[in-house]
Amino acid sequence: MACLGLGYFFNLYRGKPLVREGGVLIFASPDPSRVPPGHHPSYIDFYEQVLTQTVDPVAIHKQFEESFATDPWYIHLYRTGHAYHGVHPFYMWYWCAHALEHLGRVIIVGGDPKAVRRLGFSPASSLNDALEIATDVVGPSPP
Repeated sequence: MACLGLGYFFNLYRGKPLVREGGVLIFASPDPSRVPPGHHPSYIDFYEQVLTQTVDPVAIHKQFEESFATDPWYIHLYRTGHAYHGVHPFYMWYWCAHALEHLGRVIIVGGDPKAVRRLGFSPASSLNDALEIATDVVGPSPP
């Protein structure tokens, strides 16, 4: 969810992001804590072990990446099953880093509020709630 919204959608611009620096990105998503275990086992552990400690890409790289990249179980699942490599969630999180540096806030409409907060984002129950939350960053009448 984070990679699709921040990595791909945010980064699909030419020359200048569609969102001003310090602006707010709002998108809707189902529960971001639900990850298919057969294809994404390291994502589950990334969510439970890494994102509970930090969402900072530099800290994540230094503290956790190598252990996931060299984990024998992740390597086995990658080689013999249909799982992504153990380091894959790291690169998807890093793909979000440009958006995270650029934006003042990310608001997710829908999904489990606890899971949204774990990702470092702000939860909202509706688009109207998200727009109200956004005023803390962009003011009541953003340009």
